[in-house]
Amino acid sequence: GEPAGGPHPIAEARSEDAPDPEDALYVLGEQCAQAYMQADALHYRAMTLLAEFHHKDGWQDTGFSSTAEWLAWRIGIRLGAARERLRTALALEKLPETSEAMKNGELSFTKDRALTRVATPDNEATLLDFARAGSAACLERMVRGWKTMDRKSEVTAEQIRHRSRRFSA
Repeated sequence: GEPAGGPHPIAEARSEDAPDPEDALYVLGEQCAQAYMQADALHYRAMTLLAEFHHKDGWQDTGFSSTAEWLAWRIGIRLGAARERLRTALALEKLPETSEAMKNGELSFTKDRALTRVATPDNEATLLDFARAGSAACLERMVRGWKTMDRKSEVTAEQIRHRSRRFSA
């Protein structure tokens, strides 16, 4: 066995497996990741502009009946996707930590879209930690579960209110 206080074999293996910053493929991978992070930050900028356009009713003189319809036409996406982009952009206005993370390229639009479905200023930090730690698919599953739990608690609260109703004459 290894003498007490000696290097741990797993730690030793990790240091040997650490990427060499001089390795061309490592550098290429880092450049790729940085480009995606910059794209996410740029996507955040587009969403802040979209929210501003929406608040100023910029779509009104375009011949479309909503910001989402205008966006779908203008950038060539489906109406449902345009609605989701607008919903996400407007939700970010109430979530400063999430907005900052996306602005810095820490969150993809996919994660942001999922997180803003259930995030509130009260639970934002918890959800943001989860978003940073896992994949977008994992976050989507968690959000679906969170929404289901919220619906169940709403039903339970309504049942309690209903049972506590009284009528007297």
